Amino acid sequence: MIKLYILSLLSSFGLYFLFLFINKKLKFIDQSTWMKNSKKGIPTQFGFFYIILFCLILYLAFIFGLLDFDRNTIPRPEIFLFALMILSILSIVDFKYNIHPFVRLIIQFNTVFISLSTLNIPYLSNYIPYKLEVLIILYFWIYFINCSNFIDGIDTSLNLFIITIFLNTILCIYLLNLEKFFFISRTLFLFIVLTCSFIFFNLPKAKVFAGDSGSIPSGYIIGWLNIFLIFETKKIFIFIISSYLIMDVTITLFKKILKKKVPWARDFDYFFLIPTKYAKKDHIFTLKILTLNQFILFILSVLSLYYYQYFFLILAILSNIMTILYFQKLKNS
Repeated sequence: MIKLYILSLLSSFGLYFLFLFINKKLKFIDQSTWMKNSKKGIPTQFGFFYIILFCLILYLAFIFGLLDFDRNTIPRPEIFLFALMILSILSIVDFKYNIHPFVRLIIQFNTVFISLSTLNIPYLSNYIPYKLEVLIILYFWIYFINCSNFIDGIDTSLNLFIITIFLNTILCIYLLNLEKFFFISRTLFLFIVLTCSFIFFNLPKAKVFAGDSGSIPSGYIIGWLNIFLIFETKKIFIFIISSYLIMDVTITLFKKILKKKVPWARDFDYFFLIPTKYAKKDHIFTLKILTLNQFILFILSVLSLYYYQYFFLILAILSNIMTILYFQKLKNS
C-alpha cells in the first residue's frame, strides 16, 4: 500500500498540471461575483480529475488485490465507483450547459437509489417498513450530497471538512479495532493523498477550485459513510464530526423557505460566509474558526466511542450553535 500511496501522491501533482493544460482549451473558469473582493478567472472543476483518478486507482487496486476487500461488507463496490463518476460527469455538464436544478436532483436521486445496493439494508426492519427505510436513507444521502456542495464556498472550506471527517473515520475505525473495515480506512487515506495537489493549490489565495464535480461526489462519500458506519457500528462518531456541515446548511435553508425562496437560490447566505461577505475578513479568519470547531467535534466524536455518545452529540450541537452565533454576531455588528 505504501507504494500505491506514493504513486498516488505523484499522480496528484501530475494531474494538477494536466488539468491546467486541458483547462486552457476547455476554459472552465470560475467567474464568481458574490463579493467585491472575489477572485475571477480561477480554473475550476479540478474535482472531476481527481474523482476519476480515484475511481480508476481504486478499481485497479481491487483487481490486483492491493486492498483486502470483503463483498459481504460492501456488496457491490463497482456501483459505488460508477455513482461517483456519474455525479462528477453530471456536474461538469451542468457547469457547461446549466442543467435545471430539478433535473439535477432527479439524476442524483436515481444515482443514489442505485447505490443502495452497496449497503446491507434493511437495517431497521424491526422498527419501520422496508420501503420507508429506503426512502429515509435516500433523502438523508441526497441531503449530504448537497450540503457538501453548499459548504464549498471559500478557499479550503470543503477540504477542511473532508480531511477532518475522513481522518476521524480512519482513527475511530482503528480505535474500535474494526478489522473488517480497515480497507475503508485505507481507501479514505487514498482519497486524501490523491487530493494533495488540490489541497495545496486551493489554500488561500486559491489557484484552482474543485467545483461541483468535486464537492458533490465528496458529499456522496460522506453521506455513504454516515449511513454505513452508523448502522454497521451502532456508533455516531461520524455524524458528530459532520454535524456543522448539516447544521449551517439546514438553518440557512429554513431561512430561505421563510423568505419564500427556492432552496437552491444562490444567495451565498450560509453562516460560514458571513466573515468574508459582511465583516470583510479574509478566508484564513473563517478557516481558523471552522478548524477550531472541527477540532472540538473531533475530540467529542472520539469520546463518544467510550462514553454516552448522545451526550457528546448534544455537546457537538452546542459547539456548532456557538460557532454559528459568532458568525451571525459578525454580521449584526
